Amino acid sequence: MITKGQISREEPLDLGITTAGAEYESPLWWREYQHAKQVLDGSLRSDTFYGAIWEADVKRIESDPEYWKSREARIAANPSHEDLGGFLKDSAIVGELDKALAEPSSDRSICAIT
Repeated sequence: MITKGQISREEPLDLGITTAGAEYESPLWWREYQHAKQVLDGSLRSDTFYGAIWEADVKRIESDPEYWKSREARIAANPSHEDLGGFLKDSAIVGELDKALAEPSSDRSICAIT
């Protein structure tokens, strides 16, 4: 409704911000993620869509079981990480990671940093 209502606007702007999800957990999120990936890798051209994805290297996660716990992965997945000039301290992320590793069933939100 909002997007279609902007057709008559000279310079419409639609913003969407999301956190990590899973393919079958949220079909809408997955569709947007795939669209952004295609625009970013050049397989889909769009002059009206801007995408930015912050995530750890998926191929490296598959090949190196410990990579997802690394500082490198935390930086890649967190645009506000202190190493990028942001406010998010690595020690705080590590603290949450350690808690999640100690009790995996207690908090799924740690997935957002990987």
